[in-house]
Amino acid sequence: QVGAALIESNEFLIHILNKYNLLNWADVDFETNTLRNPEEDSIRQTINLVEEFLGLLITIIGERHVPGVGQVTADDRLKKEIIQQLCIKPMSHSELNKTLPDGVHHETGLERVINDVANFKKPSQNSGGKGLYELKPELFAEYNVFFYHYTKEELSKSEESQRRRRKGMQELECCPPPQLPKLTETFSLVANLLQCDVMLHIMQTVLERSINLRARSFSEPQVHKIIHLIGYALQEQMTGNYPFLIFTERASKWRIYKLLEELSTSPRVDAHKDLVIWVLGKYREAAGSSIAEASQQQVENTKEPSVSTNSEEEQAKNSKEWRTQMAAQKRAKVMAQMAAMQKHFMKKNAKLFEEAAIDANSKGNERGSSMDLSESSPEAPVALGPRQTPRIIEEKEYTCLLCQEDQTVTPGGRAMVLSAFVQQSTVLCQTRNDPDEKNSLYLSSRLGASPHTSTCGHVMHASCWEKYFDNVLAKENRRPYRLRQPASFDVEKHEYLCPLCECLSNTVLPLLPSLATLQSTETKNRCHVDFDTWLNALTVTLDCKSKSHVESDDQVEVHDKCRYCESKISDDFTDGNITMLDTRESFGCPIRRIQGILGKEVAHVFDVQTITAENKETSLSDDLKSMVDLFAQATYTKGLGVDPHTSDARVPLLAWKSTAYTIHAIEFLLRDSEKPLLGALSSRQRDSLECLARISAVLGSTWPSSNSSSSSGSTSTGANEGDGNYSILAGHAMTLLTTLLDNSSEDCITDWDPFGILVPLVVTLPSLFSRNSGESPPVVTGSHHEIHVLRLVLVGLVVKILITSDFTGSEVMDVDALEDEGYSALSKIITILGVETGGLTLSEVWRRVKIASLPFLRCCVLYFHYITDVPAPVELTVKDGDTYENIMMYLGLETSCEGLLESEGVRRLAKNWVEHPRARLSVGVKEPLRVNGLVKLPEDYSELINTVSLFTCPNSDKEDSRNPTMCLVCGEMLCSQTYCCQTELNKIMVGACTYHASKCGTGVGIFLRVRECEILFLRSPNRGAFACPPYLDEYGETDQGLRRGNPLKLCREKYKQLNQMWLGHGLHEAVSRAIESSSTLMSTQWQHL
Repeated sequence: QVGAALIESNEFLIHILNKYNLLNWADVDFETNTLRNPEEDSIRQTINLVEEFLGLLITIIGERHVPGVGQVTADDRLKKEIIQQLCIKPMSHSELNKTLPDGVHHETGLERVINDVANFKKPSQNSGGKGLYELKPELFAEYNVFFYHYTKEELSKSEESQRRRRKGMQELECCPPPQLPKLTETFSLVANLLQCDVMLHIMQTVLERSINLRARSFSEPQVHKIIHLIGYALQEQMTGNYPFLIFTERASKWRIYKLLEELSTSPRVDAHKDLVIWVLGKYREAAGSSIAEASQQQVENTKEPSVSTNSEEEQAKNSKEWRTQMAAQKRAKVMAQMAAMQKHFMKKNAKLFEEAAIDANSKGNERGSSMDLSESSPEAPVALGPRQTPRIIEEKEYTCLLCQEDQTVTPGGRAMVLSAFVQQSTVLCQTRNDPDEKNSLYLSSRLGASPHTSTCGHVMHASCWEKYFDNVLAKENRRPYRLRQPASFDVEKHEYLCPLCECLSNTVLPLLPSLATLQSTETKNRCHVDFDTWLNALTVTLDCKSKSHVESDDQVEVHDKCRYCESKISDDFTDGNITMLDTRESFGCPIRRIQGILGKEVAHVFDVQTITAENKETSLSDDLKSMVDLFAQATYTKGLGVDPHTSDARVPLLAWKSTAYTIHAIEFLLRDSEKPLLGALSSRQRDSLECLARISAVLGSTWPSSNSSSSSGSTSTGANEGDGNYSILAGHAMTLLTTLLDNSSEDCITDWDPFGILVPLVVTLPSLFSRNSGESPPVVTGSHHEIHVLRLVLVGLVVKILITSDFTGSEVMDVDALEDEGYSALSKIITILGVETGGLTLSEVWRRVKIASLPFLRCCVLYFHYITDVPAPVELTVKDGDTYENIMMYLGLETSCEGLLESEGVRRLAKNWVEHPRARLSVGVKEPLRVNGLVKLPEDYSELINTVSLFTCPNSDKEDSRNPTMCLVCGEMLCSQTYCCQTELNKIMVGACTYHASKCGTGVGIFLRVRECEILFLRSPNRGAFACPPYLDEYGETDQGLRRGNPLKLCREKYKQLNQMWLGHGLHEAVSRAIESSSTLMSTQWQHL
């Protein structure tokens, strides 16, 4: 700019042309000369040099926002920088600050001028996003597409953004040059560059070569930059700041306007057509009448040749019509050939098409859709019991993401699986100080450490997945261990990433067909027993213990093939195992005893052999069975921390425990986010529920009997409490019944989780009445057995709520006799239990019982909906529609208090439960189970820092902790990343956070590093990730490391998102994805944190 101000303009431009070696390019005969010596590399280099040369001219002439060059201040210069940055996109405070140059005091001065050029758009209170600065609308006109601080990427982004904005405002889709500030007197001659002869020659040369379609040195950026320079010249002339500047007058000699008009119709510059139109408008505005006269004369000169052009246009039009007709004829001919080939194929394979049509019609008649059924059914759908709504049988087709083959899920077809992840979890634990389970096989009321299952929902053939996993294993084993980073997954724990979404997985969930295809529902004319009779039959079954030596009754039918009725000792116990029989309890035939005590009809209801004979049953393929077993093994190894064992009696129990725990977790998540029960499930949640429910239901019929060499001797589940021909699953059922009905059990009613008891009992109960050791028990269908088991467990829950609730602390209410009508059954139960209601009406007590039992009932709906495939009523798919009455109707139970509790059997059960020695002890867990959440944090971050300032290292004398870190799950403060607090874990020295995560979160944890103000995800032993904290400054931004020092406030929405991630068991996946996306070469020693 100094050179342009001091040297004569033409001479200056010639100097620059010479420096760029473009004097030949500026020659009029350049294009002719290049044809004689056509070197592609030479032309390409010349084009690049011309573009750089024109860019330099734009910078010299246009960049004036420098005090001393233009009549501007330092603040004007800063404003220009901000305007250019905000034309790329709206920016946050920190982003904008980073783009600005620092002053002598290492400050940008942003706060001083930002309010003059931009509006700050605050994030909404609950959005958790950043606040953004948006440029004031009137300042978009100052946008310069060739701003000299732009990178190529920023230039293209800003141009695209401004074109889109102008298009939305119905303006010309281009980026015209901005109005330039006035030059100081010293630099005023810089403006003369725009009208000197060399500049006008350059403009003419570029425009002519753009119009000439044969010109080889043309490029779009050249045209764009030349039009930009012409726009500068026209605007400078119109300002009148420089009396010597008469661009339009001088440009007329070089035919600039005429060339621009020709360029506006050229197909070569369609991208910049609107910019040419804008320049032509400015040109007419600047030149005034002189240009109008020249245009009129040009119009007259062009009238004569118009006749010839019209004839040419007609010829072109005719030839175009002819081509269109020919193309249409050719297309018709090809279509006719294809139709003939189709007819020939259909004639040749007529039989195949007939079979397909018949098959499709039959399937359509059989199945229908859930929508059709729900529309046609006049009554509300019922999932369980004798009034069960006809179930939907729908075959689903999936595409394998590895081989891309379509496959219908059928019992005998190829197995298809979903990527799944099983993790030991304490997220739902109701006693945070003691997350361990006393009995790791059953879900207790505390919901302690249990296996949780999740899936990403991506489908593969089982065989394709096995090949993929083998390849992953081989690939990881080939990598030299000492040179590699810890991967985001651990192949030693059978982990892998989903081939499609890269979600962390360690097992698979097999896709099973609808359970109605495996076994039809029991016939309507079959005898159904009432609840009391059914309960008496279970009591009789329990009495079969130690009564196999009962005297035979001649009137009772003896079953020849019954495994219970066999009098001979099984061969399995002849080799040195006879002594075991002496210490074991023997077991009589339950069917025989039920028949003897309750009659033949009742025994017929419980006899599995008659049920399976009456109902069509289809067995699963070996592939599907092996995949079911693979999943069950994953829950077993994660739940107990042991190696896989195919015949361990505990395997199915852990699969059922995982099912119950996962459904609890989904119900917690829905309750926390206040979403409808069945109307807002994500695809992941739906896939998890469907697979888990069906797997748990078929596990009873696919699991091998105890005549395989099981490790039942090592279990205490009841599997080894009968003779050798007594199945493992029957043993589990007996253990569960003993827990529910027998006071001799260690566990009382307040110890077990109702839903955790319901799932395994529903599946194992048929095994107890399976007489033939060679037959598998029926699949769960939602019959009268299931509804009675549900009522039994629900009654237990009601009794538990009454025992553990405190009614005495409530206000005494006026008792209205009418109000307490219909609650006599509840009154009797309260009397039996000896519960003090504290003056509350029975209706109020029942209302509280209903509220407390809702979480359990919601879990039951989620489970039985996917077991039975009975469509849900509309009420359960909308918010607040999952009332007690709506849920009970769907589950087939009585909605009234009397209908549920008015029974002699219920009163006998209540008396039995309350007489347990431990029933009256105070309990820490009360219904309804609370939804867990991360610890409460103070609103102001300075309060948290003040709290930490009082924290000292527990292993050092009065020394402050260098890295105080808070566990967000339990709130404990830890001394992290120091040698003083390292502890041995699995023979490795680990930091305080890693050790705490292993105890508090069974290997995974979420922490807040207070002095660094960042979130830490840890996954033991050696994986982790850092994340943004939930504390934001006034601009809606985080401050990791506390570098900016702005006051920080808690953002509730961000903290809620963290809570949702933790409650949804997403920490493992978050760590895995963070490692995958990390680009740092240095790995963090996570185990030392």
